[in-house]
Amino acid sequence: MLYSKSEKIVSQGDSGNFLYAIVTGKADVSFRDLNDDEMFVSSVEPGDMFGEAAFFTSETRTASVTCADETIVLRIHKSDLLRFIKDYPKSGNKVLMMIILSLLKKLKKANQELAYEKQSEIDFNYADTLIQDFLNDI
Repeated sequence: MLYSKSEKIVSQGDSGNFLYAIVTGKADVSFRDLNDDEMFVSSVEPGDMFGEAAFFTSETRTASVTCADETIVLRIHKSDLLRFIKDYPKSGNKVLMMIILSLLKKLKKANQELAYEKQSEIDFNYADTLIQDFLNDI
């Protein structure tokens, strides 16, 4: 499917019967927080997949995906993928491995961001200690 720049591919809260893969272009993932502010999460580029959580759990979409450029997306319906896995188990297993690798890539990135954030907190605490020590010397 071809999407125009600024066009939404999925919206937060939608049902999730489709899995998506970016073929060309780029899209931004965001969600609305409790204050209804839009929060940027990440970008997806060629080779990246999205929509796995809603696709496999039957829950609603947890984020929106909006095209940053003109974007071509492969859209796979849940029933088509399940039928493909049943009819072609060897190839279906390869597709499932690609999805798992995509999820592991996202998990690794999230862990790195959490570790960086944690490191930043430590650095701020250290800076607060240095400032307090300096003020005590005055």
